[in-house]
Amino acid sequence: MKKILLFILIIYSTNLFSQEDPNIYDFFGGKAFGNKTVFFRLVFQINNGNINGYMYTDEQGKSETKSIIKGRFNSKTKRISFNE
Repeated sequence: MKKILLFILIIYSTNLFSQEDPNIYDFFGGKAFGNKTVFFRLVFQINNGNINGYMYTDEQGKSETKSIIKGRFNSKTKRISFNE
């Protein structure tokens, strides 16, 4: 029997609706695997193309984790890349 892995990524940026520092971003999303969903949050700042911040999983849950992220923002392609 072939199993299908369902992957859904929903990202929401609170920065779109706030008057805060335009270089600080707060994203929320989730990955769905069948009937199980893992939620995460990315909070980072962009300075001169460098990204520094944190990634949270299961925020305020019993398996909460907080990891440091570092990466780059390419202003030409509008892409971000980071490592945890």
